[in-house]
Amino acid sequence: MISTPHTHLVESLSEATHAIVIGFAFRDPYINSVFADTCRKNSSLKLVIVNPAPMAQIRQNLPRSIENFEHIPEGFGTDSVISSVRDSLP
Repeated sequence: MISTPHTHLVESLSEATHAIVIGFAFRDPYINSVFADTCRKNSSLKLVIVNPAPMAQIRQNLPRSIENFEHIPEGFGTDSVISSVRDSLP
């Protein structure tokens, strides 16, 4: 069976305890709804958001129903961000 990217994303998030989201600014309503629905159904899912934007901007765009997240306000590719992501995972 061929899986669509949407199906793969939903299935992966449904089974995950952590998801690392790199550079996504949560400005796409459709993808936001995928994250929100999946987080609502999978209460153990924690989003680790790597984005240099200020927290206020991330919070403004992030669906209100998503509460279990950590924001790492760094650009990807630096040694410090890799360390910060490692610290966010179990």
